[in-house]
Amino acid sequence: DGFPGIFWFIVPYALSLLCSIIIVPLLLKRHPNGFTFAEFVSRRLGPSGWHGHLSLLFINYAWMVLAVIFNCVAGGLLLSTISGVDFSITAPAMVLIALAYSILSGLRASVVTALIQMAVIIIVVVVFVPWTLSATGDL
Repeated sequence: DGFPGIFWFIVPYALSLLCSIIIVPLLLKRHPNGFTFAEFVSRRLGPSGWHGHLSLLFINYAWMVLAVIFNCVAGGLLLSTISGVDFSITAPAMVLIALAYSILSGLRASVVTALIQMAVIIIVVVVFVPWTLSATGDL
């Protein structure tokens, strides 16, 4: 709902992205051939740290499943509305695209897509929101 909605969407996302920008290079220095944070923890803690590794895996997979469901429904509905293609086609297409880039590039792909998403959000907020508000006379 307007600027409060934009604020509560963008600020946590921006903070998350900034944390990733700071943390990921540090992890890559210590674990240059690493693929996941859980793998990093497992190697760092050694054989005695398997509980931490399994806990991180469970948390990561639970969040991934929820994120995929949310993004597929939201993205599938958006694409369906914009293109007129049936939701039963657009939602699985979203799953396949995300799965493909995740399998091919892992964490690097996630960081790159997060940067692209942030750029799109900033462009929308800086360009399209004022443009729309001025066109409707609300600015």
